[in-house]
Parts: sequence; C-alpha cells; structure tokens
Amino acid sequence: MLKSMQARGQYRWLIILLLALAVAIPAVGVAGAEPLGERERQREIFRQGWAAAGRGDQTGLLLAIGALPDYPLVPYLEYELLRQRLDKVPAAVLANFLARYPDWSFAATLELAWLRSLGQRGEDEALLRYGPDSADPEVRCYLALTRIARQEYDGLEDEIEFLWLTGRSAKKIGV
Repeated sequence: MLKSMQARGQYRWLIILLLALAVAIPAVGVAGAEPLGERERQREIFRQGWAAAGRGDQTGLLLAIGALPDYPLVPYLEYELLRQRLDKVPAAVLANFLARYPDWSFAATLELAWLRSLGQRGEDEALLRYGPDSADPEVRCYLALTRIARQEYDGLEDEIEFLWLTGRSAKKIGV
C-alpha cells in the first residue's frame, strides 16, 4: 500500500508539473511573439515594396526597405534596388552586400551582372579587385582586355587560349 501511495504521489507531482508546463510554455511564447497585426502590416509593406520593384519604382523600394528594418525578407528588396542601380552603386557597397548574403538565391546572379557591368563601364580597378575568380567567359574577357591595356602579360596566354576555345562570340562584349 505504501508503494502504491508513493506511486500515486509521484504521478500527482508529475501531473501537476505537466499542467504547470502546459500553462507556462504558451504564456512565454505569447509574451515573446509579435502581435499578428504587426507581422501582417510588415508583409503588406513588403508586398508593396516588391510591387514597386516590379514597376522599377526605386523610391517605393527605398520606402519599403526603410519601413522594415528587421523584416527577414528585406534583403530581397535590397537586391532589387541594387540590381536596378548597378551602374550607380559604388563597388564597395555591392561587394559588402554580396559578402553579407553569399548563399542567398540572388547572390550569384547579382554578382555576375555586377561584374559584367564593371567590365562594360570600364571600371578596371574594381573589376580587377572583385572579378579575378569569376568563371564567366565575358567577365574573364574583360579582365584579359584590362590586363592587355595595362601591359600585364604574365599568364595571359593561357587565359586567351581558354577564351578562344570558349566558343562564345567576342562581338557581344565589343571586342
């Protein structure tokens, strides 16, 4: 009988503990959560920013980015703004952005477009700094042209052979 009372007593404490946890855990979760209305407001601002990006409305994009300092999808809005302004964004700003989000879905596409843009605009210093590891033939061609213009021929023969055998028209990049 003593054993059964002890077992009931242990179960009673176990039941009390489980009930206390059942009450405490949701209370803690609710206290730390954002109100549903706030998250919905942020989603709506994000949707408006995304629509602005689709229209090429950079002012609307900037407003949405500024209104969502802690929203987890803001990098997508920032990506769109940078993508639309590749020719105006300082190289260090874009490099910093890509360094912050290297594994995001937009990173490789943005980096490639940016490096090609640097080559098209003749921004040789930035291209040499940020583009040497690119596997893209167009970027590599811009790099080779820059090295030729600077009379930096060391190792250039192999690079030119690679580009020659790539099978892509040089007319596309203005050679």
